[in-house]
Amino acid sequence: MNSQTNLQQELSIIYRFFETRIARYIFLVIDNEPLARQLIRRIQLELNTHGKEIGHLKLKENENSIYSQVEHFLAEDHYNGLLVSDLDLLIYKNSRETLSKLNKARDAFEKFKLPIGFIVNHDNLKKIIRIASDFYQMRDLPDFHFTGTEEEGKTFLDIDNSKLELYPDENLKIDFLEEQLQLREKEQKQDKHSLDHIIIPLLKIYVNKRYSRKAEELYGRYIKARENQVKDKISLGDYHSLLNHFDKALEYFREALKTTERIGDKNGISILFKRIGLVYQLKAEYNNALEYYQKALEIDKEMNNIEGEALTLHETGRIFEAQGEYVQALDRLQKALDIYKKIDKSKEKASVLSHIGYIYYLKGRYEQALEYYQKALAIREKVLDKDDLDLAASYNNISLIYKSIGRYEEALEYQQKAMNIREKVLHEDHPELAASYNNLAMLYVNMGQFEKALPYQQKALKIREKVLNRIHPYVALSYNNLAMIYLSMNQLDKALECQLIAIDIREKILNAEHPDLAYSLSNLSLIYQARREFDLALKYQQKALDIREKVLGEDNPDLAISYHIVSTIYRDLGQVEKALEYAQNAVKNFKKIFPRGHPHLDEALENLEDIKNVFFTKAQG
Repeated sequence: MNSQTNLQQELSIIYRFFETRIARYIFLVIDNEPLARQLIRRIQLELNTHGKEIGHLKLKENENSIYSQVEHFLAEDHYNGLLVSDLDLLIYKNSRETLSKLNKARDAFEKFKLPIGFIVNHDNLKKIIRIASDFYQMRDLPDFHFTGTEEEGKTFLDIDNSKLELYPDENLKIDFLEEQLQLREKEQKQDKHSLDHIIIPLLKIYVNKRYSRKAEELYGRYIKARENQVKDKISLGDYHSLLNHFDKALEYFREALKTTERIGDKNGISILFKRIGLVYQLKAEYNNALEYYQKALEIDKEMNNIEGEALTLHETGRIFEAQGEYVQALDRLQKALDIYKKIDKSKEKASVLSHIGYIYYLKGRYEQALEYYQKALAIREKVLDKDDLDLAASYNNISLIYKSIGRYEEALEYQQKAMNIREKVLHEDHPELAASYNNLAMLYVNMGQFEKALPYQQKALKIREKVLNRIHPYVALSYNNLAMIYLSMNQLDKALECQLIAIDIREKILNAEHPDLAYSLSNLSLIYQARREFDLALKYQQKALDIREKVLGEDNPDLAISYHIVSTIYRDLGQVEKALEYAQNAVKNFKKIFPRGHPHLDEALENLEDIKNVFFTKAQG
């Protein structure tokens, strides 16, 4: 191959060979292993764009017969042809044994009536010609040689990256671009700017898959020193958003927005409004986020962009959920789900199902929450990679349900699955990793293992304070949970300090009737109760109860918990009749939610029995 023209001509012949579905074979001869992988991917990519799926079978030594390997591989899917590598495993010093193996291979392939391309190196091709000449002569076309010199390698790598978007397998795209980058580096070590057509698509995929470690490494090696020269400001914004550099992300998105508005690209404007809205959403500046999402929604409706409309409805639903506006949240999420069902978007549908499940979880309707979470998990296990972060999110969500209904061992199993994926994929300071540490900590609290819980919650808080705004809901959540761990360990001064910080943050960012604020007030009451400051304990628990009675339903466990805690405070104060009234309300509500044997219900029943004994003793005395 001396030119790009010759390369294209030879590749065109190879493509036509596979498109004919003739049950014969060809040899693709190449000594350079990385280039061989590139060749395989290029053939797969090109033919896939024309509706022809080409499989890649790597033969394995001492693993079933050749026939069995082929049969098992083809049972996995329907292919229009095969590329077969590692043919050297069939070549032995003994000529008779080699010929026998090759003939069995030929019989196996011809049974399935598919065109085959064998990937071999020059040495093995010589052996085949010498030892099994009849096998070699059965080939359909002359051999195709890819010698792998620098010049030819460079020519081979001149690939139209736009075709990557037509290929559904993102792992194939990553492998393809990473190998392309590796080979290009050898040719052009100093000229990093010329690699943008590889780096930017690769960075986009890393961001989409939330591969923060890989994204940061790529950015540091190729982009950081010349960031202002990179034309793709949206990709830079996505990168900074991924690593929680929110102000930098906004800077690039706004810069891109100016250009997009200047040329009048409405679809591009809508996309950037969404991205800006998402950054504000991540910063917990919800009003700003809603403003940009609403602008995007108006454009999407005007352009009849129903997929864009679904995305905006989805994100606004999440914002209303974060604000405790569950009715509005469910309304928007259900609308988004209806659209995704119509246009058959599996990943997006799973995401919406997951967020609907989360709202039912917050409302204490655990059976409904689990139903939605399991639907989301079923989709994700089918369409995502085993290390995908959305799969980790599903494991995390199901863990929370099992924790809430007292099935702690199952909760621990799912939470460990989630954390394993996140630790493998994410940067050590990523908020999703902090979420796993937080949830694992609170699971250990429920299991009574406070010494294990404390370091995980401290790690979660450290990450959140580092990468999020100091006044952020997740920072407040970590302080709240840390307070409860200290309370469980009887370190009351530390517990009080942390809970007051949590309340201060929540009062600044949440409305006065938000359930999360009620949660912190309820926990503050428990701390004062442990300090035997019963009047303060009653004051704050009553505040929490007032919020919960107003915004939560009778079947919400948090409402029952407040009844229970008020009962115990009145019992401590010696006001038995009031204690009995609230204890009965607590048991009544818990029975609506939990089965017999659940820790919350058992504790409430025991408390009710104790108060009844005190009440009847007083009555008899």
